[in-house]
Amino acid sequence: MVQDVKPGGVFMINCQWSDEELAHHLNADAKKYIADNNIQLYTINAIDKAIEIGMGKRTNTILQSAFDSLINGIDCVKLNLVIINVLLSFSVKMMS
Repeated sequence: MVQDVKPGGVFMINCQWSDEELAHHLNADAKKYIADNNIQLYTINAIDKAIEIGMGKRTNTILQSAFDSLINGIDCVKLNLVIINVLLSFSVKMMS
C-alpha cells in the first residue's frame, strides 16, 4: 500500500502497535520505499482512543481529524492538540 504514496508524500497508519512492533510488521520493501522516497510516516491508534472516549469502534472522526491536520501542514504537536480538541468536543456532544 505504501508504494501508492508519491515521493515526499504522507502515509498515516492506524494501528495499535508500538514503534518496535510496526518496524517488525513492515516488510523490507515498504521500509526501503519509505526511506528512498522521503515519505513522512505517521501512526495513530484511533482504535484504542475511540474506545477510551466512549465511541466504541467508530474511529472515523479521529482519523479524519488526523488526516485533515496532516494535509493542512500542521506539525505533530499541533496535530495532537487538534485531535484532543475534536475528541473533547465529541465527548461533550455525546454527553449532552
